[in-house]
Amino acid sequence: MAKREGQRWTERLGRSIDGVVGLFNPRAEIQRRAARYMLSSYRAAESHRMRRGPRAKQGSADYHADKLTREEIRERTRDAERNNPLVAGIIEKFTTNIVAEGFTLQARTADEEFNKRNEERFGQWREAADITGQFSLDELAELAARSVCRDGDLGFVLATPKSDRGRLQPIECERIDDPDSKKQKAAEARGHSIENGIEVDAAGVPIGYWVGAYDDAGYSISSASHVFYPADDFLFLFRPKRASQSRGISEFAPVLDVLQMIDDYRYAELARAQVAACFGVAIKTNTPLRRSNLPPGIDQDEDEGGNTQFLQRLEPGLIKYLDVTEEIQAIDPRTPVADFGEFMKVMLRFCMFTLGMSYEIYDITEASWAGARAGLLQTYKT
Repeated sequence: MAKREGQRWTERLGRSIDGVVGLFNPRAEIQRRAARYMLSSYRAAESHRMRRGPRAKQGSADYHADKLTREEIRERTRDAERNNPLVAGIIEKFTTNIVAEGFTLQARTADEEFNKRNEERFGQWREAADITGQFSLDELAELAARSVCRDGDLGFVLATPKSDRGRLQPIECERIDDPDSKKQKAAEARGHSIENGIEVDAAGVPIGYWVGAYDDAGYSISSASHVFYPADDFLFLFRPKRASQSRGISEFAPVLDVLQMIDDYRYAELARAQVAACFGVAIKTNTPLRRSNLPPGIDQDEDEGGNTQFLQRLEPGLIKYLDVTEEIQAIDPRTPVADFGEFMKVMLRFCMFTLGMSYEIYDITEASWAGARAGLLQTYKT
């Protein structure tokens, strides 16, 4: 009752303020009343105790995905790939199913000799597409799919020297960043601006990218080390979700916390099973054990509270004769819980759906051929 009365008071106050505004600016009053009506028309705009988190804030995509936000999500996702088997498995399946067996060139011109010659040249380049000679084209494609999914974006420098022409140099996303103030002022003098490491003209068209170098320890990047690469010599990969977005953000941003909680639950169930496996049977006796009457083979220990515990180890094939006052009681911890497997499936299916992937590419044990094929096609579209 008090809450409803408070809402009515708030509504009366809002209408009163609208009336005061209307005395000076009638158009503003109409706009305020229209906005108030829209807020009451959409439940998604209402604020109540069941809605989690702070009130949503407006702003461009780059405002919400600023440098610190991208860094935090990126490093948390990388840590999850190293330590969370669910995240590592999803990224691996995504990469494997996207790249599959790699890419080949099939020339379809009327000149068969031209087709054959260029397919052979492409095959030679494909085996050493990386400027360092470490990665083939297929391995670079896997690196690109993995990085865009995990980190949000990735760049490739198109090598221009004659000795390296046609080679690709992968650039991790944290290296694409704003240079020092001197280089930013030089860009402003050219009528350009630098936003998130991307130099753009007045219309927002990318002119080039600023790439920094790691220090000797490989930990930080100095703003003074940045080098400019024209947009024509740089391939930038990311999946924009809004028109105002200039940099990518990890695909795991909406589900990272959920996946971490699922893995914590899995770990807790495993730990409980380990603890349960340490117990065999309990012997109930009417004669309390004392140090003076301990049977052979029984050890004693103290728990954290200082209480004496008596333990006896069991071995396979052991036959134990009990006293007339003793009784064996089996310990049944009931692990894992009956719906553990089904719960994990439902939660993982939810996370895969959020990532735009089918659960069937993660677990094909219960998928039909048609279901697995449909899931793979969905992943291709992603």
